[in-house]
Amino acid sequence: MTRLFFLLFAGLLVRTACAVPIQFKADYYERDLQTDVVRAHGHAWLRQGPKEVWADELEIDFANKRAIANGNVHMREGEMDLWCRHASYNLAGEDGVSEDATLVSGQMVLTGQTINRLSIQKYEVEDGSYTNCNLSQDRTREAVACTHDWKIHGRRFIVTIEKYAHIYDAIFYARALPVMYSPYLVVPVKSKRQSGLLPPHFSYVENLGSGFTLPYFLALADWHDLTLKPTFYSKTGYHLWGHYRYIYSDEKLGEVSLFLLQRRFSANPDDPETEDTTRNRFLGAIGEAAINARNKYSLGGRAHSRQVLRLVSNPYYTRDYKTDVGLGDDAASLRSQLSVTLPSDNLLLTAEIAHHQSLILSKDSGSDGGAATKLPVISFSKITQPFGQYFAFEADTQFTNYFRPGSGYDPIAATSSLDELKREKKHTDPNSAYHEGDYIRTGRRLQLEPKLIGNIPMPPGFQFQPVLKAGSLAYHFDYPASGFSHREYAETELPVSIYLSKSFGTGIPGFERISHVLQPRFIYSRSLYQGGTDHPFFAIRDNRGLLNPRFDILDQITPFEYMRFELINRFRRKSESTIERFLLVQLSEQYNLRTSADDPRYQRRLGPIELLADLKIWRFTAQVQANFQLETTRNTGTGEDVRENDWSSTIEYRSPSGDSLKFGKQFHIRADDAASVKSGTFGFYKTLPTFFNLEGDLEYSFKTGDPGAYRLALLFAAKPVSCWAFTLSVGRNALKQPFAFFVFTLNFGNFPGSNIL
Repeated sequence: MTRLFFLLFAGLLVRTACAVPIQFKADYYERDLQTDVVRAHGHAWLRQGPKEVWADELEIDFANKRAIANGNVHMREGEMDLWCRHASYNLAGEDGVSEDATLVSGQMVLTGQTINRLSIQKYEVEDGSYTNCNLSQDRTREAVACTHDWKIHGRRFIVTIEKYAHIYDAIFYARALPVMYSPYLVVPVKSKRQSGLLPPHFSYVENLGSGFTLPYFLALADWHDLTLKPTFYSKTGYHLWGHYRYIYSDEKLGEVSLFLLQRRFSANPDDPETEDTTRNRFLGAIGEAAINARNKYSLGGRAHSRQVLRLVSNPYYTRDYKTDVGLGDDAASLRSQLSVTLPSDNLLLTAEIAHHQSLILSKDSGSDGGAATKLPVISFSKITQPFGQYFAFEADTQFTNYFRPGSGYDPIAATSSLDELKREKKHTDPNSAYHEGDYIRTGRRLQLEPKLIGNIPMPPGFQFQPVLKAGSLAYHFDYPASGFSHREYAETELPVSIYLSKSFGTGIPGFERISHVLQPRFIYSRSLYQGGTDHPFFAIRDNRGLLNPRFDILDQITPFEYMRFELINRFRRKSESTIERFLLVQLSEQYNLRTSADDPRYQRRLGPIELLADLKIWRFTAQVQANFQLETTRNTGTGEDVRENDWSSTIEYRSPSGDSLKFGKQFHIRADDAASVKSGTFGFYKTLPTFFNLEGDLEYSFKTGDPGAYRLALLFAAKPVSCWAFTLSVGRNALKQPFAFFVFTLNFGNFPGSNIL
């Protein structure tokens, strides 16, 4: 019969159905005016407010305010879908009963021989099952047919959405395998982040001992949370981690971690890592502590502020707990920084506070024997603007205040005689521990540097933009007496480049259209003038440049003259929608017409040949960076002449399924073989057709012939997505200490430990 659509007397239905209009359609319908009952047959459909019902048959009893649906029943209300054989529900309320039913809401799938709905949030289920592993959020009846990562069968359920499910005679299934029975079980039924205990973690590190972690998650609100991760190590005691995160918006977000240790490092400088047994072991201020924080905050428009704070109570903290503050193996210091950037079309203003906390276990940076702070650093740049027909003007200004908030960690031999300091023209310091050694001093510096940039008319493909800049450095020093000083300089740069480009076609799929850009570049630059007042800070000895330490290399104002040659090759492929660079090769070489033994930039006549290459083709990516010194350096021990060089490269293959293979190597060849580094790295990730993936990495020293750090991990999870997982990772860290970690996660909704940043 032709399908009809009826809108039944909207005004009457408002009165008879509690002010909620009803619409329905069906292949055939009939209405009993005496009983006020409507019966619909064949593709029946009903809508009442946000609720929709599809069924083979519908019966609407307006007198008793009841609706009955039979055969292939599907009900939808908001995010909830319910399928059943038979359903009966209240037109004027929220209660209803369904038989042979499946209810799907987000990740939750609930089945039952009978599902009795008491309200839109609360249900009673007889002989059913529950899971929260519908990760694809399938809203069809087939969702129940999936073999979910886990599910719970029960004789009786009492389920309250966004709260808990109370299950009687519960059997827990992992996939299709029953693994546990409980006469009574309570599980969360939540789609929002909730407070509560997280699964425990187990670990072992040789110098820390066996570790047990029981995290607790506190959902403060939708936009911020707090996680507490207390860990007990069998050798070193407690390690408490408090982690606060917030994401108020894309431009206002951050996180801060506070770490408290029970251990105390020894006061013995010869063996500081040994536990000091003479002191009681307490957390926090009496023990050791660390802070690791970062934050981003928009100031409106393009202006923004970023903050990073990393502090440790003891320089040896990072020996065992370097991951707390995100350090690599060779970090020279912890860096705390607050920066504010105010950009505009023509101006750029930045302000910064920076603190470098030296760590005794890290490699010496060569410029700091202790903690150093720059408070503040204020920079002002005038963006290039036209000046006449052939010139443009640019100006840079920077003010920096340097000071040292405390003594350094590294021991520096003291010079006993002040007369000796004066004879050597060394800058005296109130802290005798800093009378020798390279460190950052205290004082203030203001740099003013205007630039005049020429835009000389050239034939097509040629570019010539000479630069003339003059600068002034104004200083105020605290020692040996408060006073002012200044230095001036002038420099020029003459860059000439040729831009050659050609496009051509190929028969290679994906590379049908190729463009090649070849850009030779020549730069001549020299210092024109250096001058200024004399000061012990700028003392020079034996024609080796500045004797005393500087704020940074800018203070040297080294006289220079050099020619630099660069050759840039770029290959790009063009598709219908994008242009992608797939190969870059850049070679450069510098010839110093004037050298300086004290400035590493101009120490040699011939600078190193510099190579930079980047390749992206098919599923492969490769990068190479190299410096090869043409001039030799004499090894004072062996008398051998060595060409020092640096070479680092990586090549990686990544498949569409997520598999990856990565090789890398680092060679740093020095005349002093003790400073040379010869190492290689290997890493892989393999997805397997089982419940786990395999991941591993290895670092190998070609210099010693020994492996360094290595790791092998099994990542257990269902495919392609999962709401349960556990990771087993074993290996050895960079300090050659064995470790093992076991982490298990189980999702009862949106996992409360999921990241918000």
